[in-house]
Formats: sequence, C-alpha cells, structure tokens
Amino acid sequence: MEEEPWLWLPKIEGALKAVIPTLSGTKQDIPPNVAVGKNVYIHPSVDLPHMATILDNVYIGEGTKLKPGAYIRQNVIIG
Repeated sequence: MEEEPWLWLPKIEGALKAVIPTLSGTKQDIPPNVAVGKNVYIHPSVDLPHMATILDNVYIGEGTKLKPGAYIRQNVIIG
C-alpha cells in the first residue's frame, strides 16, 4: 500500500541529506543577492532572480525559474 503524501514530509530531510552530496553539477553562477544555505542542489539550467533566499536541504531541478524575492524554506524539492 502506498503512503499518503503527508507521511512523506518527515522523510524529505533525510532523503535530501543522503542524495544531494552525491549529485554533481550544481549551479555555480549564483547572483550576489541570492543567499544559499547548506546542502542545496541547484540544476545549472535554473533561472535565479537577482534576489532570493534558499534555506538548507533544498533540491531545485532542471528548468525551474524562481521569481525575485523568492524564499525557499528548508527540506524542499522543486522541479
């Protein structure tokens, strides 16, 4: 039986902490006014705004576009 989505939430942090360090090719050209926390993977194709905050344990996948002032909380998978 599959788990309900709300039961996945407590498992996201552990999964991201295990997977993100194994990924290569995270985006390198981060604008100066974009604050990035620990254990964050940003696909090179991601369109970052001139100003944003990305907290710890975040995966931002291919083709994602963030808008100016974005605030990405911890333990999030996007795209």
